[in-house]
Amino acid sequence: MSSNNRAVLWDLDGTLVDSYRAHFHAWTHITSEYDIPFDDVIFADSFGRTNDMVLKEWLGERWTPELAQEISERKEAYYREVTFGEVVILPGAVAWLDRMQAAGWKQGIASSAPWPNIQVILDAFDWRGYFDAVCSGEALPSKPDPAVFLATARELNMAAARCVVAEDAPAGITGARRAGMRCIALTTTYPAEAFGAMPDIIVPNLAALPFDAFDRLIPQDG
Repeated sequence: MSSNNRAVLWDLDGTLVDSYRAHFHAWTHITSEYDIPFDDVIFADSFGRTNDMVLKEWLGERWTPELAQEISERKEAYYREVTFGEVVILPGAVAWLDRMQAAGWKQGIASSAPWPNIQVILDAFDWRGYFDAVCSGEALPSKPDPAVFLATARELNMAAARCVVAEDAPAGITGARRAGMRCIALTTTYPAEAFGAMPDIIVPNLAALPFDAFDRLIPQDG
């Protein structure tokens, strides 16, 4: 039976791929040039949010739109050119992309990452054929705002109630809830206790997700 009245909205970094150390190394390099305090704790708090949001916090009174844009562009270029080779596919990601495509679910990317970063991942792993919509939240309000999830649902022509979000960050899970969507949390980046009672399902990674997880969250006839 077709499932094309249901959709899964995938976050990218920390959900389908492990880019944590690559982004950390890129930020370490760039923040040192601009004398911005930076360490593992500061980075962990930023993961899953847009550069514009975190740079407002990190720069404080030094923040200007022009400076934030300059730093962000340099950091992302450094990530793509120097550290992208550190990015790896997370366990279970390809199996689930294949499984959902075969079952007829619509699939979308709903990521806070800039467009060029999303494109380089899709091209590097030959993933474009899986997705019916690809959305970047770079120019949208940052998660936990639901904007990127709602934008992806619109591109898929899918009601929010027929969407399941897979996310690795509490901000993303909060955004999914605010969008009126079901959600699966992965503890690839944050510990389970960081999510509280927000997720419908919480697992270590996609490989640990029960085979019928998505069908249980949104039955075909539901």
